[in-house]
Parts: sequence; C-alpha cells; structure tokens
Amino acid sequence: MREVNEEVPSVTLRRAAIEDVRLLYDWRNDTGVRLKSLNTEPLDWDEHVDWFTQRLVLTHNETIWIVEDSDADPYGSGRILLTDDGLGMISVVIAPDKRGQGLGRQLIVLLADKIRQMKMVPVARIVRGNVASFKAFTSSGFRVYEDDPERDYVEMRWL
Repeated sequence: MREVNEEVPSVTLRRAAIEDVRLLYDWRNDTGVRLKSLNTEPLDWDEHVDWFTQRLVLTHNETIWIVEDSDADPYGSGRILLTDDGLGMISVVIAPDKRGQGLGRQLIVLLADKIRQMKMVPVARIVRGNVASFKAFTSSGFRVYEDDPERDYVEMRWL
C-alpha cells in the first residue's frame, strides 16, 4: 500500500464558509479551469451562490474545503462527494497564480487522507488531456482504475 499521509508544512485545510463564495466563483470561472473541467460552461453567479449555499447548509455527503498557506492566504479549494458505494470523489481547483508549484498535490493528499480516515476509497475523474491534474493525482498515490474511451474522463483511485 502506498503511503500518502505525509507532513505538509505550512498548510491549513479548513471547511469553506459563505465568505469564500466569490473566491471559489472566480477560481472556477477561470478560463484555464473551465477548459479542463467536465462542465466547461462559465458559471452563473446566482446559480453558483445557490449551489454553494446548499452545500454549506443542506448537503451532508458533500464538503467543500479551502487550503491556505502559512500566511492564511487561500490558494485552492477541494470538494469531497461521498457516495453510497464507499467512494469519496475528489475535485480540486488551484488559484491561477499558484498553479505549477506542486500545491495541487498537497491539497489532494490532505483530501485523500480525510476520505481514507472514513474508511472510504478516494476517487477522481480527470478530464482527458488534463495533464497537470493527471500528474498531480498520480504523484499523490492515485492510479487509473477505469479508462472507458466513451467517456470524457479517466477515473483514478487511490489503490
């Protein structure tokens, strides 16, 4: 079994709060993020606020997390969606000015650890051609689990 529970210095992972709604909207609406997402359409502000608020208040199987550096500056977000069949689906977004620094890997490791602590299997769906995400998840202990050419994504699991 690969070990991904490593010390991640100077990083804090906290639950998202309503004050983060604009930050997540801006990160998710970034052109680079949209082009490599399963849903490539720009977000509508009102729909985003409704979606975000519901996840903060109503949804018990989905959590949104913010990762911050040692100065408490947020640089990424992660979402965990728990399924009835024992999977924890991870989705991450890194701030545009922080990409390419290995920070996505740190966030993935932290989220995977949370899922593993619940005795569930961490899973991610990586859009075909999203090389940066594929590398980040691979270096975090994930491996291709399902590669159906009919789908727009490759499913990876922490095995």
